[in-house]
Amino acid sequence: MEVWTTQPLIESDIPAKVRWIVDRVTITLCGVIIIGNAMIILAGIINRDLRRKTSILVASLALADLLVGISISITYSLIMQNERSILVMLFAMIFAHFSGNSAIVHLAIIAADRFISVFSPLRYAAIKTKLHVVMVIFCWSFGLIAGVLAQDVIIYPGFQGVKMINYLNFMTYFSICVLYGALYGYIGFTARKHRNNIRSQVP
Repeated sequence: MEVWTTQPLIESDIPAKVRWIVDRVTITLCGVIIIGNAMIILAGIINRDLRRKTSILVASLALADLLVGISISITYSLIMQNERSILVMLFAMIFAHFSGNSAIVHLAIIAADRFISVFSPLRYAAIKTKLHVVMVIFCWSFGLIAGVLAQDVIIYPGFQGVKMINYLNFMTYFSICVLYGALYGYIGFTARKHRNNIRSQVP
């Protein structure tokens, strides 16, 4: 098997103006992501009342998004430098997949949490804390598994693992988008149905 260590990550003939624009946009987005989520986490730590009212899922999502901003910064910096160290790129790839998949799964889990709270409020109140703990553990565990699988992409470019991680990423994002739309769509449909029923009863 061929182990990648020497191929540059980007082409050197990218126009300077395009590269300058991409650099500034990436830096700005990373800065907004990192600062915004860091402020959310810091506010929850400092403000006791906010900490009590904030769901553990929201706090966990803020942490995941913070790691996404950091991982994008690291990965983009390495790409711009055409980093060729296998260990450095291995860490960056695992970290990027870990944080990215954790963040996107958090969105689906929060949607599921909202769905349960709306359609089974009594049972939800009884199991809320335990349910949130299980959901958070699932999100981070999924991200960790995705990060570990991603090592095949950087070590073995021609390895079957590349197809597997690409397929995993596609199925993850596609499934979560479908689930996200289905849950919130059903909530919206039900709310609209109840609204119409109420209106029909008003003389």
